[in-house]
Amino acid sequence: MVKVNQEPPAERAAPPVDLVRRGDRLILLASLPGVRPSDLRVSIVGDRQVVLEGEVAYRHPLPRENLALNECTYGPFARTVHLPLPVDAGGVAVALQDGVLTVDMRVRAEAVHLHWQPKEAGSGERPR
Repeated sequence: MVKVNQEPPAERAAPPVDLVRRGDRLILLASLPGVRPSDLRVSIVGDRQVVLEGEVAYRHPLPRENLALNECTYGPFARTVHLPLPVDAGGVAVALQDGVLTVDMRVRAEAVHLHWQPKEAGSGERPR
């Protein structure tokens, strides 16, 4: 057999993601074809980062050495996604179905800081 591509595949690229805002939720969607739930770890770091770590295993019945063309990548991957809003780690739901990871996170209400300084005495103004 003549090998069309004898070069080893490039290191596994980080999985592509979409981030959607829906009301008080942030929903992260990641494309992870071929990844089993047992080969995946999802972590919330602080309140503004989601870390995806896992591995795409080679599970075909033919040995990799027999591949004439190798465009698919296999092996470990990691991806950190920085969130635009803080999330509540207690309000997270994770699902992996048909090669799509869904991480549904509740946005945490941020504290509002108000700084008010009274004007000169006797001005008669009240804070609004």
